[in-house]
Amino acid sequence: MPDIRAPVVIVTGDHDGVVDANVHAYGSLRDIPGAMLTLLPGVGHSPHHADPDRVVAAIEDVVHRARLS
Repeated sequence: MPDIRAPVVIVTGDHDGVVDANVHAYGSLRDIPGAMLTLLPGVGHSPHHADPDRVVAAIEDVVHRARLS
């Protein structure tokens, strides 16, 4: 993943019982240069349903960063 050069935001819930944030989200954060993490407390496997406003805000932020680069 170090070849990824596009701005990246990883959005996950800290209560996801399907995809382990400690393995996948933090692993991706470590491996993708410049990636940012939005960790949603109390949220499970579908953060886009549980907290759509925060997910949209994270996407808008990565779009803004892409325009600046």
